[in-house]
Amino acid sequence: MNLLNNTGIQSNLNSKFKHSTVSGEKSDKKNQKNFEEFRKNTKKGKRYRNKFSYFNLIQLITLVLFLFFSYSIYISSLSLYSNKIEVDFTKIFSESNNNRIYSINFLHNDLKIILDYNEPGSVYEDYDFYDSKYGDVRLLINNKESQIHIRNSYNLKNNIDFYDLFSIINYIEEINIEKDIVNNNLIIVGDSLDIKNIFEATKSYVYNFKLNLIKSNNNNEYYQMTILND
Repeated sequence: MNLLNNTGIQSNLNSKFKHSTVSGEKSDKKNQKNFEEFRKNTKKGKRYRNKFSYFNLIQLITLVLFLFFSYSIYISSLSLYSNKIEVDFTKIFSESNNNRIYSINFLHNDLKIILDYNEPGSVYEDYDFYDSKYGDVRLLINNKESQIHIRNSYNLKNNIDFYDLFSIINYIEEINIEKDIVNNNLIIVGDSLDIKNIFEATKSYVYNFKLNLIKSNNNNEYYQMTILND
């Protein structure tokens, strides 16, 4: 029996073969289309990732440059502050027209001043003046006292030996003081003019000290000054 020559069977085979060929071509075209779309999407993804990475790189560089310039400005300001800030204690005494200096402490670059007023009205007049000159200025007013409290910080270095400073003070002619070394610190007692003359003679030097009012009479104030040997 020759099945291959059977017309019906051969026709069916040809029909199936054609259908299979058409289906295969459609499948190939579909696969090719999917591959092209996948390749395009892959390229888009790469471009997106490249753009995203480039954007991140720009942000990182901008941040580094910003931090660098901020740090440079900070260092420059510190240098300028360190080189130009001076403390003129003689001038502080000359500025105290409406008040008396109750205390001045200069310890390790921290300055604290207390100004005492007999008339409360003068406190408000002087507050704005001192507030424009120093970093922290506060009022203390009650039934017993009227004061201005001043605080400021500096960036200075001690530049004189304790015994050299002691020698300079010994040679000041315009002062009439009592002095002694107690617990390795220099203790000085004198009036406001004596203290001003000491500050004038030592204004080029930086050293730690405490100054406190101990007596006030006949329009004159007497102070104890402790120069620290540290």
